[in-house]
Amino acid sequence: MYQYYNPHPKGSKTAKDCVKRAVCKVTGMDYMSVQRMLNRIKNEIGAEHFSCKSVGEELGRRSGWGRIIFDKWGDYSMMDGKTFCKEHPHGKYILKMPRHWVACVDGVLYDTWDCSDEGVCDAWVIEEAQ
Repeated sequence: MYQYYNPHPKGSKTAKDCVKRAVCKVTGMDYMSVQRMLNRIKNEIGAEHFSCKSVGEELGRRSGWGRIIFDKWGDYSMMDGKTFCKEHPHGKYILKMPRHWVACVDGVLYDTWDCSDEGVCDAWVIEEAQ
């Protein structure tokens, strides 16, 4: 359900690079290429930071990724990372959680920490199982 994953070239565990980690895992791109791509999008759309919601939305649109939006109860998602993994045992996804992105590949969350109990707001569908 969870596997440690950190593609940072220097092994840094700095916060605020979860978007880069998730995109690296599902696309196979290297960390620095993802960083350049996100910063290019940030500059093109005039966003404040590469991890802004608007940058993620634009990346998903440009990449042609599908999207799954989950039911919420008030401000809380009705689905957590564990449940998502059980219900999606095959395919590649980026799960968007409050203030966090994580890669899910074939039912396993890849990240520097186990976020499987966090609520999933929505998900980008990178590659669905056939």
